[in-house]
Amino acid sequence: MRKDVFLILLTNAFNMLDIITTLYALYFLEGFKEANTVVRCLLEIHPLAFVSYKIGSVFIISAILLKSRDSEKFVSVYIGTLLGLIIMCVTFATASVLNIVAIAGYDVRKILKIIATVNPALKLT
Repeated sequence: MRKDVFLILLTNAFNMLDIITTLYALYFLEGFKEANTVVRCLLEIHPLAFVSYKIGSVFIISAILLKSRDSEKFVSVYIGTLLGLIIMCVTFATASVLNIVAIAGYDVRKILKIIATVNPALKLT
């Protein structure tokens, strides 16, 4: 299996885990609040907006990656989307782990404060 296809599958797996754990935590954990402002806004619109955004963004970047991988003309596009997919994979994995830790009953606010210093999209309340 090609490494880029494996990366796409891994990113999709972490994305699905993040979606499931986020929705579970929101609906079954008292006091759970989404830290990412974009995700929070999408969830306020409708949970399907959140799910569509998450699945759609991975689908689009995966399609661009697969379309540009065999073309010498689009090497920079391939490298850029590959880097974007790696960043998405790490982000989804981190979010999934934090959600699972929160579901297990541990306080993740200290970790989120550290992440929020680097990521301005996180607004902690």
